[in-house]
Amino acid sequence: MGETVYLGIDLGTSRTSVTSSTGVRTTVWSYVGYPEDHVARKMLGGRDVIYGEEAVENRLSVKLVRPLAAGVIDTQGAQADLNKKAVKDLIEHVISLAQVPAGNTIYAVIGAPAEASVDSKAEILDAASNFVDSLIVCSEPFAVAYGLDFLRDTLVIDIGAGTTDLCRVHGTMPKAEDQRTHNVAGDAIDHTLAERIRQKHPEAQFSIHAIRQFKERHASVTRNMDVAEVTMTVAGKPQQFDITQEMYDACYTIVPPTVA
Repeated sequence: MGETVYLGIDLGTSRTSVTSSTGVRTTVWSYVGYPEDHVARKMLGGRDVIYGEEAVENRLSVKLVRPLAAGVIDTQGAQADLNKKAVKDLIEHVISLAQVPAGNTIYAVIGAPAEASVDSKAEILDAASNFVDSLIVCSEPFAVAYGLDFLRDTLVIDIGAGTTDLCRVHGTMPKAEDQRTHNVAGDAIDHTLAERIRQKHPEAQFSIHAIRQFKERHASVTRNMDVAEVTMTVAGKPQQFDITQEMYDACYTIVPPTVA
C-alpha cells in the first residue's frame, strides 16, 4: 500500500503554487494555452495544452486562458466552459509537478479568497476532485496564519492579483464577519500604473507584462521610496524613464479599500 502525500495548492490569479509533504515546492504562472490550429500544435511539438510562462511566450499561437482572472473561476461569461477546462488542466499540471509516486494517496488543501462564495468553492472542488483522494478548500489568509502558528491577535492581509483578502484570527476558525475581500489588488494596480504612464509618457511603448515586472520590482506606498527607473522603448529604441510618482500613486490605490 502506498504512502499518503499531502499537498497545499495556492490557486492564484497570477501564479499557482504547490508544495508537498515530500519536499517539492514549485510555482507556475496561472495561464493555460491551447493551440489555435494544427500549425500551432506542430510548432508546440504536438502538445494540446501548454502552461505558465511558456503559454504567455506563445500567446500569438494559442488561445490564452487566464481562468482565475477575477480571483475565482468565471463560470458566467462567454468563456465559462473554457475557464472550467483550463482550471482542471492547470490543477492536473501542478499536481504532476509535485511528483507524487503512482499508487500513493493524495490529500490536498486548496486556498480560496476569504469571501469566496459557496458556488466558487464548489467549482474548485469539482475541478480538482478527479486528481486527489481527499480535498478541502479553505480561506487563503487563514491558511497563512495557521501555517505560521499565528492563531490569535492577528490580522492577515493577502494581496493577490485578483483580490485582496483580509482575515482576523482570534483563536478559533474564522467566521464570515472575520473575513473580507475586495477587488483592488495586483491587476488593478497594473492597469492604474499603465494608465498613469500613458498620461505622463505617451511616447513610451510597453506591455501589461512589462508593467507587472515594474511593479514587482519597485512597488511601494511610502513617500520615501527608492527611485523607480525603468526602461521602455520609444520609436523602437530603449529609453530610461523615472516613474516613481506614477508607481506610488498606483500602489496607494490599494490602501483606502483595505483600511476602510
